[in-house]
Amino acid sequence: MVTNLSTSQVLDDVADSFSVPLTRAPVGEINVAQQMMIEGAVVGGEGNGGVILPALHHTRDAPLAAALILQALIDVDGPPSVAAARWPSYAIVKEKIGFPREALPQAYEI
Repeated sequence: MVTNLSTSQVLDDVADSFSVPLTRAPVGEINVAQQMMIEGAVVGGEGNGGVILPALHHTRDAPLAAALILQALIDVDGPPSVAAARWPSYAIVKEKIGFPREALPQAYEI
């Protein structure tokens, strides 16, 4: 399973519960898709709800995400709150910081 660096930690919990490795790629659909191809991952996506299943194609697919959510609701035989209650809730704080563009290559080396 591959997701991006800014997706909720709950995916770590999901991956752990199924004994599946989780890799985090830089933000961006292309980064997630490329990492999936490198690792041969069977599922990936980003925190915005886009799901990537390479068995179909290597791009986000909102209707697929909706179908998977509906399937999860069928599986738990209850409302979304029942499905969500299986996992812990985490807070994500995102802030913008200034960073000089010319320092970017050096930052990637760290």
